[in-house]
Parts: sequence; C-alpha cells; structure tokens
Amino acid sequence: MRWAMGKGEPCLAALGSREQLEGWHRRGRWRRAASTCLGGHPAVSSPQAARRGTARPMATGNQPGMEAAGGPAACYRELSQFPAITRAALGAAAGGQTFLLYTECSRPDLPRRRLLRFSRHYSVRRTDGGGLAASRTALSAGIHNQLLSQDSPTGQHRAVLSRCPRQGHELLEVWDSGGRSHSVDLTALGKHGEVYTEGPFACLAWSQSETRLLYVAEKSRPKHRPPCPWDVPRAARSAEEDEDEEGEQFLYHEDWGEALSTRSVPILCVLDLESSSLSVLEGIPEHLSPGQALWSPGDRGVVFVGWWHEPFRLGLSACSNRRSEIFHLDLSSGCCELLSAENGAACSPRLSPDSQRLLYLEGAVGGPHRQCLRLCMLTWQTRQTVTVLDVVQEPTEGEHSTVGRAGCCQGAETLPSQMPTTPSSLAQHSAPPVAFAGLYTEVLPPRCWAADSRRAVLSTPQRSRTDLLLVDTEAATVTNLTAGSPEGCWELLTLQWDLLVATCSAPHHPPSLVSRAVAPCGTVGYGTVMCSQAQRGVAHMAGVPWHGQAQSHMAQPDPAQHSLVMAQPCAATALVPPAACAQVVAVLPPAGRELPLRWVPVEDTPTVPGVTWKTLTVRPSCSGQSPAAHDTQDFEALLLSPLDGTAPHPLIVCPHGGPHAIFDARWRPSMAALCRLGFAVLLGECWGARGCVVLCHTGDMAPMAPISPVNYRGSLGFGQASISSLLSRVGEQDVADTQLAVEQALHSEPLDPHRLALLAGSHGAFIALHLLIREPERYQACALRGPVSNLPALLGTSDIPDWRYTSLGLPYSFERVPCAEEVATMLLRSPIAQAAQVRTPVLLCVGARDRRVSPTQALELYRLLRARGVPARLLWYPEGGHALTGVETEADVFKNCARWLLQHLGQPRQDRTGQHSP
Repeated sequence: MRWAMGKGEPCLAALGSREQLEGWHRRGRWRRAASTCLGGHPAVSSPQAARRGTARPMATGNQPGMEAAGGPAACYRELSQFPAITRAALGAAAGGQTFLLYTECSRPDLPRRRLLRFSRHYSVRRTDGGGLAASRTALSAGIHNQLLSQDSPTGQHRAVLSRCPRQGHELLEVWDSGGRSHSVDLTALGKHGEVYTEGPFACLAWSQSETRLLYVAEKSRPKHRPPCPWDVPRAARSAEEDEDEEGEQFLYHEDWGEALSTRSVPILCVLDLESSSLSVLEGIPEHLSPGQALWSPGDRGVVFVGWWHEPFRLGLSACSNRRSEIFHLDLSSGCCELLSAENGAACSPRLSPDSQRLLYLEGAVGGPHRQCLRLCMLTWQTRQTVTVLDVVQEPTEGEHSTVGRAGCCQGAETLPSQMPTTPSSLAQHSAPPVAFAGLYTEVLPPRCWAADSRRAVLSTPQRSRTDLLLVDTEAATVTNLTAGSPEGCWELLTLQWDLLVATCSAPHHPPSLVSRAVAPCGTVGYGTVMCSQAQRGVAHMAGVPWHGQAQSHMAQPDPAQHSLVMAQPCAATALVPPAACAQVVAVLPPAGRELPLRWVPVEDTPTVPGVTWKTLTVRPSCSGQSPAAHDTQDFEALLLSPLDGTAPHPLIVCPHGGPHAIFDARWRPSMAALCRLGFAVLLGECWGARGCVVLCHTGDMAPMAPISPVNYRGSLGFGQASISSLLSRVGEQDVADTQLAVEQALHSEPLDPHRLALLAGSHGAFIALHLLIREPERYQACALRGPVSNLPALLGTSDIPDWRYTSLGLPYSFERVPCAEEVATMLLRSPIAQAAQVRTPVLLCVGARDRRVSPTQALELYRLLRARGVPARLLWYPEGGHALTGVETEADVFKNCARWLLQHLGQPRQDRTGQHSP
C-alpha cells in the first residue's frame, strides 16, 4: 500500500524499517507534507478547483481530473486502505496446546470501485510458562464470491455460501482438512429464493452433530413468464392457470424497509449433509417472520426469533423496538413453543456450551427505535427465565458491579492523547468514576459464552465508548474489561475455549486484532495479543479493569509487519498504558480481583504525528428552582485535534442522526483524514474539510464518513432516561444541546468563531437546518445527507411512520391517521416551514432509493433554496440508500462535502466596516 503524501515525498511502502520511519518523522517531512496542503488556509481556491476529482461522475457536478496529492481525495484514499476485521474463528489442533485463528478482513479498493475481501491465518500456542504465543502462518488470501461462512462447533469443518459468477447460483459448500467434502447448488434445487446473508434475519448454524446446516432464505414466489410473440395463447395451459397468473402478476409484496428492500417472507431451511437433502421447516405461525435461528440441545429442535408482520411490516433496520419473541420449534412434533415474554422485543439468542442456558436481549415494543435493553437468561430444562441485567434508567453507582454491585469505571473526559504515557502520569490524572450505563447493543456476539457456561462477554456503548463487559449470569454482576484502555471501541469477534479474540480501535488508529485467555472463576488466566500491522495501531488484551484509567494516544501505520507476543502473569500494581507499543499483553486476574492489571509492551512503533483526541463533558444549565431530571443530565463530545497547525481553527459542527444512536470513539478513516490535513474534530459525524475543526454528534450516518460525536441527550450509552428525555422535544432539546456544545468548544478550545460550518445527515441534518434558521448569519457553509426537513410528509413515505408520532410524544397505532392539529404540530417543528430564513450555502447528498427519509425531502428543500437565491447544490445517487454506502459512493460523498466546505468556509467574513462579523 502506498502512502503518497505529496510531490517529492517518499511513500511508506518504500521506507521499510521502523528506524527509517522514525527518522522521517523526526525530520518533520510528514508534517511539511500536510502543511503544504493547508498553508493555513483552505487549499481549494475556486469552485472550479473544488470540482476536480479522480472518480468518474456519479452524481451531479463532479468533473473528471486529477486532484493534487494531499487533497481530500488523496487523503481519503490513503487512510481508507486499512482493513476492517469482520470475522474470526478458532480451531483446536491435536493435543489442545495449539489453536488456529482464522480472520476475514475487508477494505475499499477505490481504483476498482469495489470492496476487497481477504483472509489471514495465525497459529496460537500455549507456552511452557503458561502463556500464549501467536504467529502468522500463511500469506493473506483473497476471498472471492463468498457470501457467508461459519465454522462447525469443533472447528473441523467450515460451511461457505458463495455465488457462482457465471450463472449467479448460490452454492453451499463444506470444507475440511481434506478439501471440499460437500457442494450443493441451492438455486438449482428451487426450494427457496435468495439466502439471507446479512441483516437481522441472517444466520448459518451448524447442528451439534455437525451433520446439518440451518439458514434463512426468502420464500419462493411463482415466476411469471413474460409473453413471447410466437407463443400460442393458452397453449398447454388451462384457463384457470392463466387467470391465476394474471391476478398475481402485479400483486404488491411488503418488505422490511430501509436496507431490507429485498427481504419480505423469510423461511427456515435445513440442509442435511449426509443425505444432501434440503427441506423447508414447517410449523412456524404464519404471522411470524423467523430469523436468528440456532439448534436446540440435542438437535431436537430449532430456536429462532419471530418478528410479527401483521397487520403490516414496519422498517426493521436500526429498530430494536419491533415486536419479536423467541420460540422453539420441536422437529419431531412440529410444536412451536414461546420461550420469551409475550409482547416483547426479544432477539439474539445464545446457547451456553453445556446447552443448559439460553441468553438473549429483550426490550420494550414501541417508543424510541433504539433503547436500553435487558439481558435475560432461560434455564432450558425448567423453562424459567430471569433478568440478569435490567434496564438502567440513570447510571448510578451501586448496581451491577463486580465490587459492591457498583460497576464503576474511570472516565476519559480529561485525558488528552498528548499526555505523557507513563505510570506516573496516570497516577496524576485521575477521572471521576462512571457507573454501568446499561446495554445498548442490538446483537450479542455469536460466541459470547465462557467455557464455564456461567460468564459471558459482550460489547456495548458506555457513554462515548464501546467497551467489553464480562457478565456473571449467576451473580448478576458486570465487569468492564476495557474501560481503562486508550482505545475507545472494543468489539468481540469470538470466544472459544476461553480464548477471547476482539478488535479495538480509536479515532487515531485503525482496528487491531487482539486475543486473550479468559480465566476461570477463582483462577489466573493468561492472554495474548495478535495484531496485524496492516491494520495499524496498538493491540491490547481485552482485559482492562472497570476501574482503570482511560488514556488516548497516537499510533503509527506500519503495514508490513505482524506480531509475536507472550502473556505474563500480573505482578505489578500500576496500570501501564501501551501508548507507544504496537502490541501489548496482559493477564486477566481471577473474578473479583481484576485490579490492578498490568500491560506488558511487546514492540515499539512510531506514532502518527499531529493527531490527538479527548472527551469533553457538557452540562446543561439548570432551568428553574426544581429542574426536571432531563434538564440536568450531562452529555459528551469527542474532540479530535491536530497537534500543530495554524490556530484558531475553523469549526465544523456535525449533529448526529438517529437520533437514538451513538458515535463512539472508534476508528473512522474520514475523520482521521481531517486531522492528517490539519483539522480539529469535535466528534460527531463529519465528512470534514481540510484545516477545520469538526464538531459532530453521534448517529446513523454513512459508515465511511468522518464522524465525531456530540452525544447529546437522547443518545445511547447514557441511560434510558436520557433517551426518553428527547421524546416530544425533538427540534428543541437536541438543537439546544448542539448549540451548547458549540459554545463550550468555542470557549475552551482554540477555534475561530467567525468560520463555522455544519456537516450532518438524517436527523442530524434536521438539527443542522434548525441551527441555520436560528442563527442565519453564523454558519458559512452546510453539507447535508438525506435531510429530514418536512415531518408530516414522512408519514406516507418513510418505512418508520411510527417515529413521526413517537418523536412528538404522541401514541402510535397501525390504524392511526393524524388529525389536523397533529399535522400542524409536525409542520411547526419542521425546518421547511422556516426555510426562508436560511442564508447559508447548502450541499445536499441523497440516495434515490432511500426508504427511511424520502429523497423528495431534499428535493423540496433544494428547490426552495434556489428560488430564494441561496447557493445550493444537489448530488443525486441513483443506487444510494439512506446511508449512502458503497465504496464509490462513500468516497464521492466525502470528496464533494470536503470541497464544498473548503470552497465556502474560506477566510472569516467581515462586515462593511472591515471588522469580523459576530
């Protein structure tokens, strides 16, 4: 991979050794490369220059041409090359002392406009000293045409679903040590439609006997043959058949909305490998759509999640509030048994290794689309269900902890990444404790149980972080394993034989692959880190205690190396942060004695210069003598800043979408690109421009957009009360919180109050438009994706019409029709009603296939702005959905938004007297 920084500058691929990299950094060549791009001012000097790009035209106004090295396109292209780790599986070798680790990765291949997928293989072995060592065992291998894969319980077989490139058929194959043992053409059998490979329904489950495979597919529909000119009317067909076909040909088929437009009627399918027979399971009630299936103990039945689809389907993507329950289908009797509570929203069932316990998530039906969930557990033999972790209304000390049931962790809001990373610095910079905030994940890891069938590990937002939590299901306690780590986002990939494999990342470094051993209750365990340096960053053990200090840091890309690490027992009393290490290792002590935890650095690597981040806490002022609880709740913002450059920086404000979502402190290529180009980024969603500070909010924005969250009240990770506080207050509380965060950032950071811009999407664009209306002279540029501008118009066009009522505090029912007063209320909260006050140039990016927020919302706004003489530009992506995903689309959106902001942000505006405008 080349890291072309500018004309005449060397690329990282040609540098080779770590010493050469460090020397290059000491000479400041990286810094000069970035500064020549910025020059203290935006690099694009004209609209014509802003429209130059390297990609072929996808939307309106994108002119072909070459962009100078170091521009938005070049920086995005460089930092998007770090792969994401999407799957991991462990296999045990003979003797139980060696494990084979298989991982699947992906990254954008921008020149070919596609996603590049490949696998990596490692060997993990137990050492004589009781630790673990890991090494790469093979070169990376490309993954082609694969749709889905799953390893068997013993790790001896792998099922692979792929698509034949010539015929387009779906093939289900089984591979083992001897090669391919089974291959079945599912399409040729004609038993069902396309297999579900992603989304809430998808699954591929091995039976415990490893002789059958369970998956979800679309129910077959009769194929209507188009008439041919030479066909004889009704030849070899009865009149009844012709009449039936004509009556069904244009029948409307519901689907599950945004990102699920090809998913309508899912069915459960079983492939018997011994007989090579395929069957569709019967006995599932007709009012249910099944998914997330797994085999019950002894392979005697199937456990699945059933979503109600009567009287009609509502959008399911990013909506954990749809009615769904967990069922057991007995294969011998055909009886379908309800396992979870009635009228709930249950999902993600996970069976323990001893097949005695079933863990799952459960929430309330209706209300906010995402919310704090309960962790429930069913004992299989007795069918008794207990709530292991309940909904947390407000995070307070004293519940669900490992010590005194308090579950405290040290916050990160006062620890900037440029702090010295030494044990003494940690001792000098402590942060106030933060309580367990609840569970907000939509899905449990596929393999989350420890070998003792008592403890489970999962990842979930905790304020502005995503942490790994160790849950003791018997004691109903929680231990945060990663709260003290410098990385802000941890995600579990697999937990097998008490070896935990996870990814960790932060705004300043891409995902790293890490692994550790989980200790049995009351014993000392050992772990190891496995990090591929092609994913640049610091690798850690997934075992940081809840009470640990949080410390952000910088990391240097090193795309050529992989690591060898070894675990050592915990013997020190200080938490050693691995800020300058590419690989570190730690030991998870026995349950109840997680502190202290000592990190052992394995290999030093250079750091990426010019990037630092920290968390800011924003506290609304009290209103009145007895303020309501929601008026005093604090929220957070993540600030990403360049270490050098010309201050004060321009500020780009990015409210998040959702609105019930979270932008945590994870790696996002676009956000890192902003800092590499001189931006300071106040975390939220940002597609940001060079040399600017970006203030962003959490939400459901495009995955590849640079996102810097201001997690305003209503975001996930801060308790259910914070989520509920936004209901009936959208367009008011969220807008006020955004503006408060802006004011605090301007007051405490070196920012230019005369150069402000907005960058947002979906509900975040709704907030941004309100800010333009409230202060039409304050913001100089605005770039929006899929904006919500006309609330009542969404009632008949959105896949989630219920949200229009819930957001205003109104009850919803399937047969509900709004009255005139309710429509008037929605219109008054809509930015379109006051759009005449907008003066700021606006760029709009919309997907023509957006099912959540109709593209006509942006089109209506665009026409109104043009009619009033406001500079406006509309980018229309014909194949785009709400998130505007896809390699080419994401790159094009980023480049156009960056250029728009650079074009219009420019120098501070001056009034007629020559003074800066307030």
